[in-house]
Amino acid sequence: MLSPDQSISLFRRRLVASVLLPSAVFCLALIISLTLLRYLWEANRAVSDSDLVLAQANETFRRVATSQSMARAYMLYDRPRFLESYQDAKTRLWAEMDGLSQLTADNDQQQAAVRELRASLQQFLDFSDRALEAKKAGQRMVWSDQQEALAVQIREGFNGFLEREQRLRAQRRKYSQDLVEKSVWALAVGAILLGSGVAFYLRLLIASLLRNYSKALKAAEEGATVRERDYFFTMPTHLMCISGRDGYFKQLSLGWERTLGYSREELMARPFVEFVRPEDQVRTNEVKVEADENDQSGFTNCYLHKDGGEVWLRWSSSPRPGSGLVYSSAVDVTAERLAEQEIWRLNADLHNKVQELDRLNQELESFAYSVSHDLRSPLRALDGFAQALLRNKQDQLDAQGQQFLTRIKLAAQKMGELIDDLLLLSRVTRAEIKVADIDLSALAEEILQELRQHHPDRQVATTVAPDLKMQGDPNLIRVMLRNLLENAWKYTGKLEQAEISLTRIGSAFCVRDNGAGFDMEYQDKLFAPFQRLHRPGEFEGTGVGLATVQRVVRRHGGKIWAESEVGRGAAFYFQMTEENG
Repeated sequence: MLSPDQSISLFRRRLVASVLLPSAVFCLALIISLTLLRYLWEANRAVSDSDLVLAQANETFRRVATSQSMARAYMLYDRPRFLESYQDAKTRLWAEMDGLSQLTADNDQQQAAVRELRASLQQFLDFSDRALEAKKAGQRMVWSDQQEALAVQIREGFNGFLEREQRLRAQRRKYSQDLVEKSVWALAVGAILLGSGVAFYLRLLIASLLRNYSKALKAAEEGATVRERDYFFTMPTHLMCISGRDGYFKQLSLGWERTLGYSREELMARPFVEFVRPEDQVRTNEVKVEADENDQSGFTNCYLHKDGGEVWLRWSSSPRPGSGLVYSSAVDVTAERLAEQEIWRLNADLHNKVQELDRLNQELESFAYSVSHDLRSPLRALDGFAQALLRNKQDQLDAQGQQFLTRIKLAAQKMGELIDDLLLLSRVTRAEIKVADIDLSALAEEILQELRQHHPDRQVATTVAPDLKMQGDPNLIRVMLRNLLENAWKYTGKLEQAEISLTRIGSAFCVRDNGAGFDMEYQDKLFAPFQRLHRPGEFEGTGVGLATVQRVVRRHGGKIWAESEVGRGAAFYFQMTEENG
């Protein structure tokens, strides 16, 4: 039985123990937790160090490869830009090797590998420098076996370096993960020992540790993402940007400096709308408000280059929800815009020229009708007076005088026919085309029947293929076909067994005769106005008919050509477009 004093003393001891023991356990757990946190931090830093070493080693190896390829290219092609690239790569190489040496200062094996690589690189660059100097001196140099062996040695050295560092990174990563698992178990056991009260605090601590660890991992991942994005923004040929709701650029790719002439710092120091052409600023602000909420594409505006020139950009953008940022890309379409403006200018010039041509055609039409009217009156007078003299004064004229009057009368009639043909040619050139379906076979039969009625003494065998159809202006096609058939009728006039046919050969129609024909040497004159391939005494005509035929065919978007042999007839082929024929 304990005394009161003993009971009080035991109570006090237990009370102190109940306070001190949990406190001691809590402090021990706190010390253990802090120690584990320090180990975790060191393990994660070791992994990050390996990432930096790998990135630096890859960049250094890329620089080595660049120096090798530029040296080889200069030896092969002797171009100064290859030599300049080689010198630049060599200058940067040693700085990158120094960085690699600093990053591996805690690893003796990798330090030894860096020293070996530095020695091999020095030997390779010395050999390359001597070879390039000899090349510049005019000696013929090639990529030697020794250089190739050094290149292989360097490549294998880097590969071995990278493999060792990757293995080391994997070991560090596994160590970090194992350490996390052991820490969780240790803290869980400590929480059980502490009891309900201490366990509450330990759980908070563990949760805090886990949250901090997750945040560290997330921060590391975000950091890697930011580095990748920053590297993407260093590409010199792309126009990419991040802008904010305040109207300022937040980040710009290098391509902007080349495109607008401003540095990226200058472009981000002022609202981007201030770099836009004044005429486009209002629309740019409107699109900016829309782009803050929704994706935009196809918007085009004009920025002003630092030298005052205009730069046209076509935009695509997408807002990042919750960030207040808009990610955008632009394409320089200045050349396309200038081409469009040139097309507009040419179209305007063409429109003006068409209007001028219409005016000239109207003037020509008025002139043609005026000339025809003014010429017809004296021609009728000539014909009438010649006819009157022949009728009333024939007994007072000798044979030569009568012959002269007859020639005057025939010349006046010839002049009248020529005026009629010229007017027809003019109307064919100006007439509006009204497309309709045409039965070419029926039209040819109609024209041939009229020719038989006008020349009942002629015996002509005609052949017209059935169901020849086409599309075109009925009036113009009638003029064209009449001229071709009359031409065939005329040049078969000296034959007793004349033959004329209209057929279709492939996509072309053919009017063929067995008449006088012509020499193909002069076919370039065949469709020219007033050009005749026969003497006037042989066959009558004005030399305008085939020119009229060609105008009609061309107005329908087609083409016409002829084949002939002197004394064996001629064949005229005409082919319309798919829409008309």
